[in-house]
Amino acid sequence: MYVADDTRDLAGLILWASYTASDISDRPLNVLSVYARDDLATTIDDVDQHRSWLPTTTIYTEVEGNHWQFGHYSESQNQRPQSGVGVRRSLHPPKARPQQQRQNHQHTCSGEDL
Repeated sequence: MYVADDTRDLAGLILWASYTASDISDRPLNVLSVYARDDLATTIDDVDQHRSWLPTTTIYTEVEGNHWQFGHYSESQNQRPQSGVGVRRSLHPPKARPQQQRQNHQHTCSGEDL
């Protein structure tokens, strides 16, 4: 991961529906983590389990929606039902993609979050 090796040219890091694969907690970096409350791919538990790998100043922002609405994937992949022990199921009706993407954009581009 580039950020783990060198942050000289970086102003910050934005994570959408993801978490870092390396410990960058000691890097002098502004970090914004935007995750969806009904994400079954990168769950809230996944984000929580990796908090210690990010700087303590990281800002975490939860949006309504799911993993696939962070981008433009096929409708058939839009939060396919999952089953099994420990799988978190969505309890909320899905938010429309344009609404979730507006939320993502607002949190990412506002000076308040980073």
